[in-house]
Amino acid sequence: MCIMKQILFFSALTFCCILSAFGQTGYVSEKLKMKSNILGRDVNYSIYLPADYNLSEINYPVLYLLHGYTADHT
Repeated sequence: MCIMKQILFFSALTFCCILSAFGQTGYVSEKLKMKSNILGRDVNYSIYLPADYNLSEINYPVLYLLHGYTADHT
């Protein structure tokens, strides 16, 4: 039974790697700044957009990745 779990795990891992290789077709805008009234300074951020974002009428979900006050946003 342990061998079946290993085969399943490595099959799933391989599948995810293949999907991630084909899924990275968008573009990243880096070194953008936004004024933070709470922090009293500009905050750097990057944004990842799908390849067809400007042409699409689809509403895409948003994922916010927060880092903390002094951490790098990358």
